[in-house]
Amino acid sequence: MNKYTVPIILVALVVAFAGVGYIGLGGTGNPIFSWQDEPIIRISPGSDESEHVEYPSVYSLGEARGLLYSAYGDDQRWRIKLAVAQTGHNFVRQGNIFDESKLPFKGAYAFPFVNVSSRNGKAVFNLYFSAADGDEPSRYTAVYHAFSDNGLSWSAPEKLLADNALDPVVVTSNGKALIVYSSVINGTNVIRSAVLLTANTAQDIRTVYSAPSGFYTMGAVTIDNKPVLILETEKNWIALCFNASGDLTQVSTSPLLEFEKGTGILWDRLKYGMSFHEASSPPAFYYNGIAGHGVPVGGQIGIGTYDPHALASKLDMAGCK
Repeated sequence: MNKYTVPIILVALVVAFAGVGYIGLGGTGNPIFSWQDEPIIRISPGSDESEHVEYPSVYSLGEARGLLYSAYGDDQRWRIKLAVAQTGHNFVRQGNIFDESKLPFKGAYAFPFVNVSSRNGKAVFNLYFSAADGDEPSRYTAVYHAFSDNGLSWSAPEKLLADNALDPVVVTSNGKALIVYSSVINGTNVIRSAVLLTANTAQDIRTVYSAPSGFYTMGAVTIDNKPVLILETEKNWIALCFNASGDLTQVSTSPLLEFEKGTGILWDRLKYGMSFHEASSPPAFYYNGIAGHGVPVGGQIGIGTYDPHALASKLDMAGCK
């Protein structure tokens, strides 16, 4: 995606799972994050995945793993795809998750987030994603919800809420399940939240963060049993948490990661769409990489690990609730 050319931010988060298999990592010099040298999901020339494959959401399927991601290619439409790994992170593409002839909208749909819960001892998979269901096929105007009992086949999606919303995620803060997403109000990038009464019912939409400078994607980790959002700005990653008023406030005392500079070819010079997996050993994260700001083609998915203790040492959590 051509970043910082549209007045909107994006959010990305996925569900933690246990074990990602062996990850061969290159040296990064960053005390918190390390990442693999090559992407694990690549663009595919001559297809509807030829320009970008981005924003992973990974979840357990018994001993296997599912990965939903956003793809954009030759037909110029964003859509959600599925890949499955039987072992490690060797994901095999499975194609579209919906019959597009039966969708209640004609525009783009992307930015999946899968939340896994339990009902009567069985896993229930709830999917949230952004959709363009208005007159403009590329303008996201709603969040939709679908569910699955196996993580592979999904119900027909239904609208959860109407808003200029991108990349919804679900977190729990102060005992409430919240759906959090990005939006724009009067030209200002903001993060908004709504309370989830049930998996498919939301209310009380409010703005919880805004900033005069550009920011794009975020992921979430848990520190001291509190959700911490890792936010990608134009130059680096910072951290936010929810305060006593339910708003987001910055808690990182210095940048957690600063983007690499230079002119050499590097597929992931810019890293975004980070998705943290705290139950993995070692803790892992999936992310999007691209060569730099303004690059129109080449967003791909990579994998890395992080040190939660080193991360926590960079945060001032005194005001977090």
